[in-house]
Amino acid sequence: MVSLLNIIPAVEFLRTNQAAGLVFRAIQQPSSISGWRLAKETQMDPDELESILSELQRLGLIRSDGSGLDAFFYLTSMGFQYGSL
Repeated sequence: MVSLLNIIPAVEFLRTNQAAGLVFRAIQQPSSISGWRLAKETQMDPDELESILSELQRLGLIRSDGSGLDAFFYLTSMGFQYGSL
């Protein structure tokens, strides 16, 4: 079970950052997605996307199998729980 103390900052970040919400939803649809595909689907600047991905990872909503946009990204258990709210 995810603690409310952990999810509140994530909820605030996604509520106040429209681009982060777009990225989160794009990751939520498939089981995993590459960073470059995310950039293409969201039409975001790669540097901005990397910044958002880094923050989503810091908040515990996503994980990756590598670094940068060459990695694949997927939801954590907290990400799945947030997505089902």
